[in-house]
Amino acid sequence: MEEKGLIDPEMVANASGVIPGMRVADLGCGRTAYFLFPMARAVGNTGTAYGVDIQPQVLEAVGATARQLGLINVETVQADLSQYGATPIKEGSLDAVFIINNLVDFPTFTEMFREAVRLSRSKGRVVVVDWISGPVLYAPDVDHRAEKMAVEGLADRLGLNLVREFSPGKYFYGLVFEKK
Repeated sequence: MEEKGLIDPEMVANASGVIPGMRVADLGCGRTAYFLFPMARAVGNTGTAYGVDIQPQVLEAVGATARQLGLINVETVQADLSQYGATPIKEGSLDAVFIINNLVDFPTFTEMFREAVRLSRSKGRVVVVDWISGPVLYAPDVDHRAEKMAVEGLADRLGLNLVREFSPGKYFYGLVFEKK
């Protein structure tokens, strides 16, 4: 396998079952949209890939890069993901919602997770990729990471079923949940 950095974004899309025509969102996409652009390619021109972030300047950069790459199916959305109901995407409209490597940014990630569930359609997927526990030189402090078991417990309480686990990189866990 070709080295793609710490996490291979194409592998995450494949492991999550992203196919052409889907509507997907990357919550907390960040300026580089490292995962958003491969998702946009995977859903093709018949699908939509939403890049969600709180910072307008980040979304401007994502939109500009998407245009340069010819990705006409990328839409940027400004939202405070710590606030349930704040994302202006229709409730229950997404086939897959991705929370990748950013739970550490939220002291309690419950609201962000609830938002992902709210946006997912029935039988839609919520995909979480985050740091494993244990010593990793350049990872966030262990006390600030989202423990896999805590994520699984919250997902269960929010009405999600774990359908797949995968290893997206040496230092990360991947979980694919399905909305009941």
